[in-house]
Amino acid sequence: MSQSGVANRSACFTLTALCIALAGAFGCSDEKKPAADHAHEVDASDMSTTPPPPAANAGDGDDSDWITMGYDPGSTYFNNLEKTITRQNAALLEVAYTVDMGSNVYGAPLQVGDKIFANAGGNVRALKAATGEELWRVMAGNSSGSMSYSDGMLYLNTTGSKLVALKAEDGSQVWMSSYNTQAADGTSSPVVAGEYVVVGGSSGGAELGGGMFRGFLSAVDRKTGEMRWSTFTAPEGSKGASIWSSPSADVEAGVTYAGTGNNYGPPASDTSDSIIQFDLKTGTINYKYQARQNDAFSLSGGGPDWDFGANPVLYETLVGGVMTKLAAAGDKGGVTHAIRRDTGEQVWTRTLGMGTADGGRGIFTNSAWTGKYMLFAVNEGGPATLFALDGATGDIKWMRALPGQVWGRTAVVNGVGFVGTGTALEIFDVETGELIKSFPSMGGTVASTITVAHGRVAFGEGLTWTSGIAGQMLTVLAFPAAK
Repeated sequence: MSQSGVANRSACFTLTALCIALAGAFGCSDEKKPAADHAHEVDASDMSTTPPPPAANAGDGDDSDWITMGYDPGSTYFNNLEKTITRQNAALLEVAYTVDMGSNVYGAPLQVGDKIFANAGGNVRALKAATGEELWRVMAGNSSGSMSYSDGMLYLNTTGSKLVALKAEDGSQVWMSSYNTQAADGTSSPVVAGEYVVVGGSSGGAELGGGMFRGFLSAVDRKTGEMRWSTFTAPEGSKGASIWSSPSADVEAGVTYAGTGNNYGPPASDTSDSIIQFDLKTGTINYKYQARQNDAFSLSGGGPDWDFGANPVLYETLVGGVMTKLAAAGDKGGVTHAIRRDTGEQVWTRTLGMGTADGGRGIFTNSAWTGKYMLFAVNEGGPATLFALDGATGDIKWMRALPGQVWGRTAVVNGVGFVGTGTALEIFDVETGELIKSFPSMGGTVASTITVAHGRVAFGEGLTWTSGIAGQMLTVLAFPAAK
């Protein structure tokens, strides 16, 4: 399942409901003949005297920009270079402006220097970050996901397995690339990994209809759009194992990671409900960690449809006194997993709740790294609970009940966390979970990726399936002196 800012997915209980979910939250599309292999296959009252923070960045961008759905290629959602917003002054944030985007905003509003780039259904806009003034607008294709930014270019995944490259300066199209012969939904948000743009493939229509769509991960040349490789995540004769969300990448190690969903009916494969490591240059599968076997879900039966709907988070922490590189993710069954990145060996797993196929229970598409803890929000039929787990052991360090369900992504900067829960954005202390401040949306469910950079917080709203409420506003928070 997805966003890239991000977007989302669930296997709902009726064909209509699920198609709405897939088209709006992560697209239904017709499946086509699979491509040939390799292609192988804190309280506000005690902050009132806090001095105002410095003005927000107004330059051309730096390393503290939020440039992809998960902030960085490792999908940490942790902007550790953002220093303007702190636990001491976060309660001083207020709404700077709102922008009507015209439809549900699932993707991440990218923050690059003095500009914000936002997508709503393929309607891409560039805004002045300080005021919200529109600089340009283009229709780039049908897309619910997040864009990625690199070297003056924006990359957007659209339906039909089309990846689009736009100039960030004016929105003009540089290239459009077909990255697989199957027509994917466009739910996976692309990530720039060195010379490549990497993106996954999914199809909700095939899942419901029993089609032979096979999930896949593809890489294209970020300068030319030429497809370098496309690797299937289900063997020939099997189907599903879609990649709904963004992949993650460790460019230095030359590998990329993706979480897969269920098979679309039998036969079950050993690649569904898995975290898979791929070679970045060739697309070869190095290993697969399967969290759950025999998950062959379709409308005709089977299940339980407990996908990995969020990108694997890549982080490092001390495990047994040794600094260790891990990948962690939660699934729709309400279970979290952490594995060694070098071997795929499980380091810890923790059950935080129960799951349902529609995402009303379990971990839908969220997780984030704080530098110490892994954060997961677990839907519980009604409101969600936010958990902080020790990154090395999976032990629960704190938990807090939220007022609503969580359908989007969390974000972290400088000891401060941000989570969309129902129709509100909550700001909290990541060390304790204590609520710092809450902002109501303009009426819609907060289901986007939240981005934080240069003293500003940006998030979208709108969800038109399950318990969601439609919306179309982009909201930006800032300090009074920095509006």
